[in-house]
Amino acid sequence: MTETPKADDAPEPLAPPAPEPVPVQQAAPASRARPKLSFDPSSWTLDRVIAVLASIGALAAMAASVRSCQVSEQQAVIAQQNFERSQQLMLFGTFDEAVMWLTPVDANHLLQTGYVELPGAITDRAFDIGPGGQIEAQAAMERLIGRYLAKETGVKPGHRMAGRFTVPVLVWSYYTVSGEPRDDASVYWLEFAFDLTGGNAMTKVSAKNLIFATRLGENVMAEGSDAGQDLRAELDSLFVFETSLDKVAVVPPAPPIILAPDTPD
Repeated sequence: MTETPKADDAPEPLAPPAPEPVPVQQAAPASRARPKLSFDPSSWTLDRVIAVLASIGALAAMAASVRSCQVSEQQAVIAQQNFERSQQLMLFGTFDEAVMWLTPVDANHLLQTGYVELPGAITDRAFDIGPGGQIEAQAAMERLIGRYLAKETGVKPGHRMAGRFTVPVLVWSYYTVSGEPRDDASVYWLEFAFDLTGGNAMTKVSAKNLIFATRLGENVMAEGSDAGQDLRAELDSLFVFETSLDKVAVVPPAPPIILAPDTPD
């Protein structure tokens, strides 16, 4: 006898197969729009290109003009400086055995007169510059310097001292340039050779060399005596005795000669 199958024993129905995933096609990136340039020479017309080139040329010409003006200004300053230097007096010294002349370096300068001042520590006297640039009373100047050296060096009696003594001097000059009168106040270094013997037995001083030091003023005579006092004070500040001596040699006195006593025959 055959059994009838129960409802619970019936086979389960099969599930339908899952659908295969369909590949998603990626959308193509949208093409980027080219930004519009505010400066696009390719769209310029010929007239605009010519106008731009003309502007560039104008700017270059302006820069060249500014540079040219700067160069011209520099040349004008240099020319002014050269003119002022050509008006300034420069002197050189010529020395003889007992005479010293001052002569302008520039042939266009004519020295008319003037005077020379030494530092106040030596003397307050002024020494005139005579015709031809000769320093008058030069012997008196050298004598005063000899006395000053004998006092300051303290050479002992019988000792001998020789060397070089360089002192600043203030030279006031009146001269003309192309017929125009001018004056000058300059400091020069005046070098002397000296030979002293203690006790004022012998003093010999002679001028040997003149060297330009500095220019203190031009056309200052019209300013009066106050300007002269200021320049003399500046001259005194340049003089330092301790540094003014050079090539100094001191020779002591020779020992006395002792004669041998007479011997009887």
